[in-house]
Amino acid sequence: MGVKVLLVGISLTFSQFLAAQNNEGKMKLLVIVNAENNLKVNLNKSPFLYGGILGVLIAQGIADEANERKSVELQKLMTDFVDYRFKHASTIKENLMNKNSMLDITAFNKRDVAKYFDAKAKLNFDQLKADGWKNVLLINEYLGYFRSDKKDNKFSVCAASEVTAYDVAKEKSLGKVEASKLKGDVLFSEEEISSQKNILIDNYAALYPGLDLNMYFRLLGKDLFNKMAITQGMEKEFPSVKNALSKYKKTFEVKFPEVDGWKKFATGNDYLFVNAPSKDKTIMAISSDVDLAIDELGQKDLDINEYVALRISRLKEANFEVDTVNEMPKLSIGNDWIAYMITHPNKGKSIIVHRKIDNFFVSHEMVLLQQDYLTLFNKYKADIESYINNSYLISKS
Repeated sequence: MGVKVLLVGISLTFSQFLAAQNNEGKMKLLVIVNAENNLKVNLNKSPFLYGGILGVLIAQGIADEANERKSVELQKLMTDFVDYRFKHASTIKENLMNKNSMLDITAFNKRDVAKYFDAKAKLNFDQLKADGWKNVLLINEYLGYFRSDKKDNKFSVCAASEVTAYDVAKEKSLGKVEASKLKGDVLFSEEEISSQKNILIDNYAALYPGLDLNMYFRLLGKDLFNKMAITQGMEKEFPSVKNALSKYKKTFEVKFPEVDGWKKFATGNDYLFVNAPSKDKTIMAISSDVDLAIDELGQKDLDINEYVALRISRLKEANFEVDTVNEMPKLSIGNDWIAYMITHPNKGKSIIVHRKIDNFFVSHEMVLLQQDYLTLFNKYKADIESYINNSYLISKS
């Protein structure tokens, strides 16, 4: 339905800012990046379809075998390409600390901290305790290609991270998240990815800022920063996002109009709503979200212009092309909406509008996944305007 950035962000309160400036009260994390033997190809396609659970397992097994075979070919091609194994650890510290200056991160490649692993490649908690570490982020990193266009058999350069947070004192995992980033502006054929080394060499490093951005927000959203902060007595500096969302979802209600020929889709998220025309739901949708202007998330004092600037900065960090200058398709909506466009990696555009209502930021994204996006927009222009103009947020606070 379109690419979404995380809806709820955290910025620093004034007391947090002072603590950060004094280099006190920061949460110390050891980050270990494991990038050994990590070149992968994801064909993203099962060659056969079977019925039932057994059929799913068979199809997945066939897909895994095909992925493994293609990955081995890539590993042979890139035998002398070793920079990728060590590049990320040198940039992840800066990328994460730029998102939150309350973090104090030390990052290593796994090969440089062998003492922190036992003979079975498991974390050596005794050594971590001896060196004074309370929390560890262990990142298994993957680099390679993802089949982005099945029809034309085209691939994007892709990086992915599996991140596990650990409580060293209790010698246990606090949870795991996965993040990925595609460089979808240029696609490559199967022949190209099997024969041209420079594709990965020239493109892989550009993925890390967007990958780290995704990873940061997934750690945040799953409360793993909060859980690690509790072990360091810093839960006030890293409040629970889940608790805040659970509390504030009861303070508003969103009403959407019934638009003929459109269907509502379940998202499993109290802050995210998706509607799409039944006939074109694979290429057109309106994704609406509600964000919170509250103390717990450090966004209470943001006005609408500051909030839009924050959203745009996240999109740019995720390598989206944002257009705030050129004339956009005309929408007959209220003057209190701020609008801009983004370009999707493969094709199409999104028109995004924001406004502030009481302590809430309301956003609508019109996703137009078609090269000739204006034709699609004009087809549904009246429906889009009806949807935006007749949607209401009711504050219960």
